[in-house]
Amino acid sequence: MRRCAPGTTGTVDGSGRVVKSVALAGWTGLDLRGELARRLPAPVLVENDMRLAVLAEHWRGRARGHDDVVYLFTGSRLGLGLLIGGRPHRGAHTASGEIGRRSGDHWLAHRHVVDYALAAEPGEMRSQREAAEFAIERARAGDEKAVAAVRAFARHLGDGLLTVVSPLDPELVVIGGVLAEAGDLLLGPIAERFADVCLYPPPVVASTLGRECVVLGAIRWALDHAERDLFTLPA
Repeated sequence: MRRCAPGTTGTVDGSGRVVKSVALAGWTGLDLRGELARRLPAPVLVENDMRLAVLAEHWRGRARGHDDVVYLFTGSRLGLGLLIGGRPHRGAHTASGEIGRRSGDHWLAHRHVVDYALAAEPGEMRSQREAAEFAIERARAGDEKAVAAVRAFARHLGDGLLTVVSPLDPELVVIGGVLAEAGDLLLGPIAERFADVCLYPPPVVASTLGRECVVLGAIRWALDHAERDLFTLPA
């Protein structure tokens, strides 16, 4: 039984329409399921990419055996996936985990590594992700200023995560995306912030799924729907 299960950034409603997207211009209001259904022979299921990522972690990643998990995606943007009771949490308006353009500066963590990269190589223009990767590489090489920038970046991420972790009390926090490869350079300062503030600080681990996290989550989600259709007896 075939299924097509794409993941997309943005708030996705039950009909497969992108209700709102901050990351992609012109994506808000797109009937993604309808557009794909007209082109593909298989039934189409559309879901938010971060919910698929945390589903993948629960199926094949670091969250196996855990039912209450916070997943943070790091890279050119930041995103959240919440697993509650073993299932990705969608929220009342299917907007669970969407960071969007928040007030304050909790999610402006990249500025630490961007400032470092500009100071280290003023003539080189880098994206936020590239600046973070550059700073992490220099930190691994022993550059003390890079270490300080990456640490400030990580602690800023930890401050932002506390707004979710403290009230939800998860078993585990998984850091995914390309910057998860930084390992303890990123995980250590986040764990320190949790230890300072949380009544029960959750362990912080790096995802091992790499760039395949959303794809794996989409496969699991499609399998869930196929199994439900195959094995649910008619009323």
